[in-house]
Amino acid sequence: MFTDKINQFDRMFLTVMIGPVLFLSSCTFPGLMSQTSGTSIQTEDKVIVFFSDGDKIEDEKQYYDALLTIKEQYPVDSENFKVYQEEQKNPFGISKYPSLLVMDNKKVVIHIEGMVQTKEEILNPLRKVLKH
Repeated sequence: MFTDKINQFDRMFLTVMIGPVLFLSSCTFPGLMSQTSGTSIQTEDKVIVFFSDGDKIEDEKQYYDALLTIKEQYPVDSENFKVYQEEQKNPFGISKYPSLLVMDNKKVVIHIEGMVQTKEEILNPLRKVLKH
């Protein structure tokens, strides 16, 4: 029983601490956002924008799990991905973390913010937008 708790803790630790590093290290960010023009996006493609609070990464587990799933299922769409840490000034004025925006044709089509109970709460709307 004690061994099971240690194994569960190890899995949770790896997911929370290592998962985001692996995910973020594989993302590309070439010129997706304009830092000077508010919410304008330089591409008409779909863009996923994630706003993270590094101090509360445990609250973001469902977001990271959902984004890793999207990366596997929609590799082309996940190329247009941008992450903002709380301490960075973002051009969207987002102040509630975690938050996720999906933009299509320079318009916000999904905005999810705050804690969610399951990754499906994030995946369901993302799948609807990304499959078109």
